[in-house]
Amino acid sequence: MNLWDFESSDTIFVRDLGDRSNSAYMHYMKGRDFYRVKYSPLRYEKVQPIRTTPVIPEHVMHVEMEDKFPPYLTQQGTPDYCNIYPVPDHVDPYLDFGDITRVSLSKRAALFCRLTTADQRFTFGQYFPTGGRYAATMGVVSGSDFGDLEVTMEDGLVASIDLERQSGSSLNEYVFEIEVSEGLHTFQIALRPGSLPERSTFMIDFIRFVRVRGAS
Repeated sequence: MNLWDFESSDTIFVRDLGDRSNSAYMHYMKGRDFYRVKYSPLRYEKVQPIRTTPVIPEHVMHVEMEDKFPPYLTQQGTPDYCNIYPVPDHVDPYLDFGDITRVSLSKRAALFCRLTTADQRFTFGQYFPTGGRYAATMGVVSGSDFGDLEVTMEDGLVASIDLERQSGSSLNEYVFEIEVSEGLHTFQIALRPGSLPERSTFMIDFIRFVRVRGAS
């Protein structure tokens, strides 16, 4: 595989992000055949590749936030702590997740972050193969211990999210709209003023982008 121009290669190996997240790549690389292959570097196995096809339409992109870990390193403050939830057994005893284990997540995993100062934020990139207006649905874990969120794109505020308050925890969906051009865009997630210091953590399961209008 030519790493300098990988799209021209006859065979391309990519990480399996799950059926919904894989769909965006399949649409982007139309005309190719896609197969899921199990690979184990520790033992030899004869595995029959399984052909796969997109499971969501071309105008929809589903992003599991744990796949955006670790965050971009920027001049602005990076999170005090981030990890994929649930974390390995040897890490879990050092963290208090409260009732989080009762939350139903889309892929049994989510992005967990702790921010301890107002300038800390989680930064990630998202490529949009087609420009236009998108409705973004963010699956966020709500609860009394989690902080309210601000979402920015290229340093412009695109969403302020006030979480539901309850004694336990639950997964809730919050919708906002963005206008993007074709290409890579940078997003940042920070805590809203007033959340710190008592509510210094957040947990996000997914973001789903649905194109509702083409580029103007």
